[in-house]
Amino acid sequence: MNDPYQCIVNKSRDRCSLSVFFPVYDSYSCYLAFAHALKIAYQSGGELEIVDVRNQREDTEQIGVRVLLERWGILKSHSSKSDVINAGLKVKKIVRSGSGQKEIMHRLKAHFHDLMVIGTNLQSGFLPFTGQTILRKILLNFGSPVLLIPSESKSFVRTGNGEAVLNNIVITADDLHSLKSALDSVRRLKRLFPSIEPQVTRVMGVNQKPVESIYYSGLQYREIIREGNRNYVLTDLVDTACVDLIILAERKGNFFQGKFRISSILNLLSNLTCPLFFISEK
Repeated sequence: MNDPYQCIVNKSRDRCSLSVFFPVYDSYSCYLAFAHALKIAYQSGGELEIVDVRNQREDTEQIGVRVLLERWGILKSHSSKSDVINAGLKVKKIVRSGSGQKEIMHRLKAHFHDLMVIGTNLQSGFLPFTGQTILRKILLNFGSPVLLIPSESKSFVRTGNGEAVLNNIVITADDLHSLKSALDSVRRLKRLFPSIEPQVTRVMGVNQKPVESIYYSGLQYREIIREGNRNYVLTDLVDTACVDLIILAERKGNFFQGKFRISSILNLLSNLTCPLFFISEK
């Protein structure tokens, strides 16, 4: 099975060096997502590419790399750009005006990224059509995993101190192949954040079968069966079971199946109060 990430090993940290893409298309959903993008890129000793396509620049300080790294105690006060590089993180920041969707898609096609982190504001009512248009385009065309952070969600990276808190992860997967990718993603998170030891819960439909223990070796894993609409089941679990992250692993399917799935994901995001990690399998 192919790993959902294509990456190189950072020998100095014995971790996988990730290229993280972080598009910013409005000022209402960027802050929480930025904290996650920065933390993941730093922990992997990788690269963070920020593409800011906002028309209004009043909140550009919210994506200040050094400001957040200083707050987390990674850098000292009054740090310089060279201090960021010395900390093992490469940062590329691009500011563009005009068509945000066009610029984001151009960057995605021009460069490979292991992971995208993007904020969503579907709950807030701010720029809903802009947000949905960009998200639809990205989810339909981006082949690597996407971490979606609702603007009003409980984040698993604490913005105050940079601590990662992942106690409860819920997984849904179309089939065994997708489940393997989802479980590998949990293992990757454990490598990035060694202090976490999450409970992993797979939500199964009535027709899905349990898997052998070899697939979830090394994980605190359980399976539960739930009937009914998937989105309703997941939002209910988040509200009642203190879920920190949902991992949704699905087969890509044909064009029309893909569009239907994306609509379902956007509907889920509009009611979700925790981050969603989406893996689209071929």
